Amino acid sequence: MRYVSMPKGGTLSKIAQQENISLKAILFTNGNLDPRRIQIGQKIAIPETEDDLLAITQTRIKQIRENVQKQRDVPVGNEPKRKCGCKPPKWMKIAKKELGTKEIHGKKHNPRVLEYHSVSGGFSTDEVPWCGSFVNWVMKQSKYKTVSYPARAKSWKNFGKKAKKPIYGAIAVKSRRGGGHVAFVVGQSKDGKYLYVLGGNQHDSVNISKYPKSVWTDFRVPSDYDDTKCILPIYDGRSSKGGKES
Repeated sequence: MRYVSMPKGGTLSKIAQQENISLKAILFTNGNLDPRRIQIGQKIAIPETEDDLLAITQTRIKQIRENVQKQRDVPVGNEPKRKCGCKPPKWMKIAKKELGTKEIHGKKHNPRVLEYHSVSGGFSTDEVPWCGSFVNWVMKQSKYKTVSYPARAKSWKNFGKKAKKPIYGAIAVKSRRGGGHVAFVVGQSKDGKYLYVLGGNQHDSVNISKYPKSVWTDFRVPSDYDDTKCILPIYDGRSSKGGKES
């Protein structure tokens, strides 16, 4: 590999002709640089052998694989910027697909919300609080035995085992006026004072909402889930302000 400097009035096409190589080879060797932004005196790498191109190709493949792996390490959209550190919870893949499900106010009801209710108590309206039914439906889809009276949010305090700390995918439980609320943890704020949770019946929909960490009283995971290596990632995606779950 050798380098040439971009002369005044020069172009990549002219350099390619002078060096008797293709313009594509120069672009590939130099990381697909933008020809419109090249400056006078800028160093342009020129591959001299097949081994040069092979080494560059291997580097590009490695970069692509690393980028793909980074995407796989992100549990929800572009939420966390840190690896979770433990096996991604299978139930979260199911929960994510439900984002955007909403109640239908009035006489009509969302069939999907009624499906959540159908495995929790048979409620026939989507205006009955359904956060517990949503969590129950997700965990049932994941083949887990759940709890008695799953439509009651506070019943989830009896699920599985207590997590040592709030982790990605943990089932979080809190009290509210007239009952409770339950949802899945997806991340925390940079200062650690807030948690972001994916839950049902949050402003009448399945969404990710932000709550003070202090309002949550329990964090539960399945009894067979190893949470010892888990960390809670930072969340910087879109969210709603938590507080309306009735």
